[in-house]
Amino acid sequence: MFAIVENNTVTRLLPNGGTFTHNDVQYPGNWLTLSTDSERTALGIYPVTYGSPADQRFYRVTQEPAKFNEETATVIIAYTATPIPLADVQRQETKAVNSTANVLLSATDWMVVRALDVSDKPIPEIWSAYRAAVRAEATRLTDAVAAATDTEAVIAVVGTTNWPVAPQAPNFG
Repeated sequence: MFAIVENNTVTRLLPNGGTFTHNDVQYPGNWLTLSTDSERTALGIYPVTYGSPADQRFYRVTQEPAKFNEETATVIIAYTATPIPLADVQRQETKAVNSTANVLLSATDWMVVRALDVSDKPIPEIWSAYRAAVRAEATRLTDAVAAATDTEAVIAVVGTTNWPVAPQAPNFG
């Protein structure tokens, strides 16, 4: 993406591949990619550099107005991150953990039903261990999220997520 800068102020953003008019001249959609840096600079057109927005699961992110940086001859678009209230983040992440655990367990719920319905078809031990490991990881994560005292602590907990891998599907015959 590029921007038109006049008097050190960004006046318009130009998306790549789009036609545009500048100083009463219409430019084709490929002009920005085919032109040289000096051709663009002569018209006051500079590349746009985007900052890295914060994770929107934990922050309300707003895009700042584009600003021209004379030293680097680029237009910079930065982001402001405002933490979402801790209780909301904890509620959201607990819900996400429980949802993931539910999805992982639901794939093998039929084994539990069959074991209850047909007594000679117990759940294979490897699958019982897997289901227990899923529940243990969900408990570990939700407890740690609940104990977190700030958003950064919740982010750290989420970074330790370690869901177990399901065993190979057995042949139940």
